[in-house]
Amino acid sequence: MYVTQGLRRAAQIKPNGTATIYHNRRHTWRETEDRVARLAAGLLKLGLPSGGRAAILALNSDRYFEYLLAVPNAGCVVVPINIRLAAPEIAYILEDSGAEVLFIDDRFVPLVDALKGKIETLRETVFLGDGVPPACMCAYEDLISAPRIADAIGANDDLAGTFYTGGTTGKAKGVMLSHRNLATNAANVRAVDRQPSW
Repeated sequence: MYVTQGLRRAAQIKPNGTATIYHNRRHTWRETEDRVARLAAGLLKLGLPSGGRAAILALNSDRYFEYLLAVPNAGCVVVPINIRLAAPEIAYILEDSGAEVLFIDDRFVPLVDALKGKIETLRETVFLGDGVPPACMCAYEDLISAPRIADAIGANDDLAGTFYTGGTTGKAKGVMLSHRNLATNAANVRAVDRQPSW
């Protein structure tokens, strides 16, 4: 079991089926699989090592979906950040997780100044927006211009993501979830979603 397994299957059986729609962007499963493989290559080109952490602070979008699949495709670890957190809490999560790359959208660009110089591990910031990226940020679509790579295919108990708890009784704790954890959860949600409504 591995995180990108469902994407591979969807691209095989419904290559021209619609995978994502976001504003004026629409991608098929074949296109999404290609974009995920290219984004994974782009992350490696940025210097993210195998097992490296890539965080994201953004609203839901097609690019968020691609991130969630591309990071494990590259053999790395996703670190989604709660959008309701304040800058000091975000800084703590970035530092604690060892994130080297941060994906960020238009809404959260102003937080970057508050984080500058506070995160020793953070080397690259990727801008998810459509416009010209702010200074010192890499454009998301530029990363996808890299030649695609083969899926690292993390197996079963390999770490796929670190998800931070609410931290209501102290600092947030990073919950480490494997490929098996995430794939099983997705299968369970799918099964529940298919239950008839009475």
